[in-house]
Amino acid sequence: MSYDAKAEILNTKLLQRIREEREKTGLSQWDFAIKIGLGQSAYHKIEKGKTRLDMFRFFKIAEALDVPASALMDN
Repeated sequence: MSYDAKAEILNTKLLQRIREEREKTGLSQWDFAIKIGLGQSAYHKIEKGKTRLDMFRFFKIAEALDVPASALMDN
């Protein structure tokens, strides 16, 4: 398996974990986007993998979810 394929699988798992954690909070994408300073459309694109998640936003999301960033990367 190529490096790109492995990275894509890990990215998909990370985004799924973020969505699961957001859903545990009971917040809609709209409400969560506001909490992290984004519009709903911009956040939706991140959660669906249509926009790359940079490290700044990754840590901001982890903080807003009140979970360690490393917990979002665990399987």
